[in-house]
Amino acid sequence: MNKKCWNCGIDISPETDCCPSCGAAIKAEWYYVNDNNPVGPYTEQEIISLFNQNIIQKDTLVWNESLTEWISLEKSGLLNNEEKSDQEKVEETEDKIWYLAIDDKPQGPYTEEEISQKALRNEINPASMIWKEGMEEWVKIKDSMISNVLPKEESEWYYAENDENHGPITETELIELIQKGQLSGTNLIWKQGWPNWNEVGSTELSKYVTKIEPVQQIEQPVNIERNIQDKKTKKGWVYLLIGALLISLGGGSFMAYQNKTKKEMEQLEIAKKESEEKAEKAKKELEKQKEEAKKSEEQAKKEEEDKEKQENQKDQQNTNVVYRSVVSDLNRRSGPGENYSKTGMLSTDNLVEITETSESDGYLWGKTVDGDYVCIRKGSDVYLVKNK
Repeated sequence: MNKKCWNCGIDISPETDCCPSCGAAIKAEWYYVNDNNPVGPYTEQEIISLFNQNIIQKDTLVWNESLTEWISLEKSGLLNNEEKSDQEKVEETEDKIWYLAIDDKPQGPYTEEEISQKALRNEINPASMIWKEGMEEWVKIKDSMISNVLPKEESEWYYAENDENHGPITETELIELIQKGQLSGTNLIWKQGWPNWNEVGSTELSKYVTKIEPVQQIEQPVNIERNIQDKKTKKGWVYLLIGALLISLGGGSFMAYQNKTKKEMEQLEIAKKESEEKAEKAKKELEKQKEEAKKSEEQAKKEEEDKEKQENQKDQQNTNVVYRSVVSDLNRRSGPGENYSKTGMLSTDNLVEITETSESDGYLWGKTVDGDYVCIRKGSDVYLVKNK
C-alpha cells in the first residue's frame, strides 16, 4: 500500500527513501520510548506528527543510529522548525536554495542550517555533492561557499600503501582516496581507538569502494518558482508557493518506477535487516540506560539506609537526654518491648530523662532514670522528641 509524502503530499512507494517529486527524505530511522520499550522506526516528519498529536512529548526519549545514547525529543533538534514563528518559517523557506546529492539522487531544497544538522547527524559528509540555482555544476560541500556549516574534522586516519604507513588524514581525505581508486578494499586502514588495522572492505568505508557514476551527472533541478501571495491579509499570513521539482526525462517523471528486479528485492531485504538491527541496537541501549538508572537508585537507597543507621547509632549513644512526649497515653513498660508489663503512662508534653537507647524490630526504646522503658520511635511514627 502506498503512502503520502509529508512534504508535497503525492503517493509514493513504501520502500522509497526519498520523494521522487520534491526530493524530501522518507527514510525511517528514528525510535521513541513507550512503556520502557523502543518503538519505530519512524521518519523525522512522522516523529514530529506524533508530537503534534500529543502522542509523544518534549521529554520523550528518542534515538537513531547516529546517536550514542537516548536523548529527549526537545534536545534532538527535530522540533526546532516546529517552534518557529510563521514569519520565521517563511523567511527560512525563502532560504531553502540548496540541493544535496544523496544516493545519486538530488534532494532538497534545504537551508544552510538544515545542511549543518544533517552533517552533525552524519547523514552527509564533506565530500557530499551540493548545488544551487546559478551554479554550473555540482561541487563537494567542503569546496563550496558554505563549507563553514560542516563540523571540524579531526585528522585521525592512517592507511597502508606500498608497505608504508601514511597519515594522519581526515575521513573525507581517506574517502576521496578510496573513491579515486588509489585505495582498494584490501588496503589496510587504522584510526585511534581501533585495536588492529582493518581492510577498507571490512569497515564502514567499504561502501565507497564500489564504483559509482560521477555525481556531476545528476540532472540539476529546474528553476523553482517562488510566489509569496496575499501578504496583506487580515491575519497577516504569508503563503509561499513552491513549484514542484521536475526533471523531465523524455517527457517522463523525475524517476520512473518499474517492476522490482531481483537486485531491488535484495536491496529491500538488506534494508529490512538493517532496520531490524537498528531496532535491536535501540532496545539494547535503552536496557543499558535502565540498568544504569536502577544501579543509581540502589546506590541512593543504600546511602539513605547508611545515613539512617548512623543517625540511629547516634541516638543510641545519647545518655541522660531529656525527651518530651508528643502523644497522649504513651505507656511506660518494665522492659524494651510491648510484651512487657505497663508501669505507668506519659501524656502530651510530659518530660522524661533517658539514660540509654536500644533498637529492635523497628522500635527505638529508651531506658528512663527510673529503670523502666518508653518507646521513642516505631518505624516512621515518633512518640518522643528531644526537649530543647
